[in-house]
Amino acid sequence: MIFLSEFVKDQKAITVPKEMTVSDAAKAMCDGRVGSALVTENGRLIGIVTERDFMKKVVAEGKDPKVVIIKDVMTTDVKTVDASATIESCFQPMKDYKCRHLPVLKEGKLVGIISIRDVLENLVDLLKFERDQLKQYIQS
Repeated sequence: MIFLSEFVKDQKAITVPKEMTVSDAAKAMCDGRVGSALVTENGRLIGIVTERDFMKKVVAEGKDPKVVIIKDVMTTDVKTVDASATIESCFQPMKDYKCRHLPVLKEGKLVGIISIRDVLENLVDLLKFERDQLKQYIQS
């Protein structure tokens, strides 16, 4: 079992201000090789933007990403998870809220982000470990 506080300690989430253009945020996300950016104001989480937000709210509507600002496309009802949670426990909220990224908070302060890829990779590793343990048990 891996706790989020341990998982995100060496990881940096991409954060952007609400006044940044979509174009600049997309570049920051590409540079960081991530699919989302957390929107912060005075160090406080106020929203999240994703590649999907850019596609649906900018590109598909024919808007100019060099003009549209993050504030106009970000999701403000951000679902979060506490750093004391386990990676495995993040799957259900992601499924329930239909989101691919959950910001991780510790005592209300942003400490990182976990993606559905992180969760699924961890679950696959856990299942492989359990499978190997069962094989060893059956063979002994």
